[in-house]
Amino acid sequence: MSPVIYAGEESVTYPNGLIEKSGIVVLPATTAVTVTFDTPFPNVIGAVVMGMRSTTHVTYCLRLDSKSVNNIVIDNANGVQISAEWIAKGY
Repeated sequence: MSPVIYAGEESVTYPNGLIEKSGIVVLPATTAVTVTFDTPFPNVIGAVVMGMRSTTHVTYCLRLDSKSVNNIVIDNANGVQISAEWIAKGY
């Protein structure tokens, strides 16, 4: 796994305490990538949504290997490099 510290992520804290972080990561072919949050979630990460940024490989899929307050691990089991957008929510 290749660790990625994504300090350019977007992070928003809503009035009810919900935190939403988002970003884009490049995933090499058949590789799992760890995206480490610049600022961890203080308590828990509840949900992660991912999508590919591709118009030519629309049938490929991504897998969330793991999630924690510090990072998420996204697996690209496909034979080509792709970019992924992700959104993580927690508090």
